[in-house]
Amino acid sequence: MKKISKTLAIVLTLWSALYISRFTEYAGILLSPAQNQAIFLAFVMALAFLSFPAKEGGKPGRWYDWILVCMGVVPNLYVLFFFDTWQLHGGTEPKAYEIVFAVALAIVLLEGLRRVLGLVLSILLLCFLLHPIFCDHLPGIFFGRGYSIERVGGAVFFPPEGIYSMPLNIASTIVVGFLAFGSLLLASAAGQTLTDVALAAVGRVRGGAAKAACIGSGMFGMLSGSPSANVAVTGTFTIPMMKKTGYSPAFAGAVEAAASNGGGLMPPVMGAVAFVMADMLEIPYVQVCAVALVPGLLYYLGMFLMIDFEAGRLGLRGLLASEVPSLLRTLKTGWCYFLPVVVLIWLMFSRHFSPELSSFWASVSIVAVSWLRKEDRLGVHKILNAMEATGKNVVQIGLACAMAGIMMASLSLTGISVLLSGEIVRAAAGSTFVLLVLAAMASFVLGLGLPSIPCYISVSVLVAPALVQMGIPLMAAHLFVLWYAIASFITPPEGMAFFVAAAVAQAHPMRVGWRASLLAIGNFIIPFVWVYNTGLILIGSAWDIFSAILFTAIGVAALSAGIEGFVVRTIQWVHRIPLLAGGILVFFPQWGLRITGCCILMVILAQLMLSRNKIPLRGALDTGEQLGGS
Repeated sequence: MKKISKTLAIVLTLWSALYISRFTEYAGILLSPAQNQAIFLAFVMALAFLSFPAKEGGKPGRWYDWILVCMGVVPNLYVLFFFDTWQLHGGTEPKAYEIVFAVALAIVLLEGLRRVLGLVLSILLLCFLLHPIFCDHLPGIFFGRGYSIERVGGAVFFPPEGIYSMPLNIASTIVVGFLAFGSLLLASAAGQTLTDVALAAVGRVRGGAAKAACIGSGMFGMLSGSPSANVAVTGTFTIPMMKKTGYSPAFAGAVEAAASNGGGLMPPVMGAVAFVMADMLEIPYVQVCAVALVPGLLYYLGMFLMIDFEAGRLGLRGLLASEVPSLLRTLKTGWCYFLPVVVLIWLMFSRHFSPELSSFWASVSIVAVSWLRKEDRLGVHKILNAMEATGKNVVQIGLACAMAGIMMASLSLTGISVLLSGEIVRAAAGSTFVLLVLAAMASFVLGLGLPSIPCYISVSVLVAPALVQMGIPLMAAHLFVLWYAIASFITPPEGMAFFVAAAVAQAHPMRVGWRASLLAIGNFIIPFVWVYNTGLILIGSAWDIFSAILFTAIGVAALSAGIEGFVVRTIQWVHRIPLLAGGILVFFPQWGLRITGCCILMVILAQLMLSRNKIPLRGALDTGEQLGGS
């Protein structure tokens, strides 16, 4: 069974590469996006039931698994080979057998989600499937006219929403392309090169091991787009190194989880969410990257400062010179691994290639540059392993994106998303802050267990409209819900990234999760800031943008010091509370509050500086008295 699933995963990746590169067009195989989605989903369904057992500890490939595979594959073959008929019936009246296909796909998708992503998501999808049928019996905002199974089945099986719609199209092109790019990066020496560069840059300063992990994992996370995979790869090197230098296992695991999570918030890839956001908002991808850059950098600023303050509090030093690789030597031997990133950015921003085509040629460049160094060459075996990893990793995203399409179809059919937005606004009672808190909670809950793309699609459809309805700019609203949805990767109880980090660090998962949440405090604070200070997302005059960035950076630094309990020396709560209060005040757009916050911070910092200087002076006087007496 392992050989079958391995072969399917490799063939899925190979087919996707041929389609993305447009080789199929050159070969005379002309397929619509929906036909490609059908091929993609057929492979995903087969892999889901031949790789994941029905119950924990069981074996996949039982007789009932093959029945489920057939139920999942046959409807997709119908879409592939009878595309014109399928399209015609979608625009007129579906046939009975097509409704059967829709029901079969819904059943296997429910079971596939249960096996791969958990029972909660399976139940959630079931609710979206049943709601249009029984909404005429439900109270409040859930009430509707009620629809027949045939009407719901048609909405699920046919465009414009449903299974074969925008989410699955993105999964079958952009996501699989960037997953292949990330898998080849993992197979090459690129991950080690990025970590070595970070070590060479900051390894010898205070807390250098953790700072290098923050930078290296962050850079790799920007490209790989998968926090848990990033932790599994870079964490095996960075976490033991942090523990060796004196950080606790929980803190070491938290640094790796939080740094990897931040990669999903930083351009150019953002876990491929940036492309979805650009498509949904109908704006250029470059604009999404530009807006997301400053908040992402502030996220890492807060992390970096907390790492430094923790090292200062514990009295940790940097790594020895013998433990830090030479920057020149690292760049001399590993410069070639920066070329694929350059190729990716150049193709997308300069040549205006599509994201999936850019990722394809960037992946090709990884294989090409690996042959510049004999010891790191990507041979056939490594490439096949990377293709297998891509095929298997895309299963959960493919299922989740098919689920997101059904959710969109259900919401479009009943119109409940408009009613839900209205209820959220009413519950906020006209308060923007209350509305943001409600939106943050809803986004966080919806993000539990979902990969980043279906996670963003869910919150953008269900929650973001409520924010826009209250007058919040569209970009600010969508980034807000995205940041809170992605926070679920590192926040207890179900954060995938911190569970992987805890396993590597050999620490208690919940301790790692809560520590990662503190390190990533910017993930929870910064979205509120840009709603009130839109200059942070490049809306407004040059002065508005500059002042918003400056004061947010000051606030992030103050919060980092207050949380860690260290600035120039260890501080007690009598100083930490004013530090936290001052840091919060400078976030506000009102200049009176900003100046008050800055004054508080300056007073606290001056007191700490003076108290630190008195300690060595007293020691020197005591020494002088002893010498004079003797």
